[in-house]
Amino acid sequence: MARALTLLYEWFGLTNDKRKYVYLSDGGHFENLGLYKMVRRRCHLIIVSDAGQDPELAFADLANAVRKISIDLGVRIEFPQLDELRVRNKDRDDPSKGGPCYTVGRILYSEADKTSERDGYILYLKLEFRGDEAADIIGYAAGSTEFPHESTVDQWFSDLSSKAIAV
Repeated sequence: MARALTLLYEWFGLTNDKRKYVYLSDGGHFENLGLYKMVRRRCHLIIVSDAGQDPELAFADLANAVRKISIDLGVRIEFPQLDELRVRNKDRDDPSKGGPCYTVGRILYSEADKTSERDGYILYLKLEFRGDEAADIIGYAAGSTEFPHESTVDQWFSDLSSKAIAV
């Protein structure tokens, strides 16, 4: 009975940190990067590591977060050099080729609040395989042409795939 009651509390948004059971979610069903909550709290330096499956570098998770922040919070975010992330070492043959794996975005708090509040910045990191990583990562990538943008639907990661993703 307690479990059913706990589920009802969750359905109706009545969970809190005072109850015996707390429903914990990674939030991926709403916004996968955690950016929304940080902007809502008016953080001025945010580091986002986007490890979502994105082989075409369409930045779907980032676009989703930026859109929701703009609509719900009225805060605009610009990434003037986002296109540079699309230029990558697609052939994996030369680590010196390809663009960076990060970019900096600007959170326009001052524009949203119509005040002199200082703007914030986002250091946005995107997974990349360059070809100059450690031997075990290179070996894993050789057997998986989708790495590092493999699907996470299969949650049974091997030790090597877990390490490859973490690095």
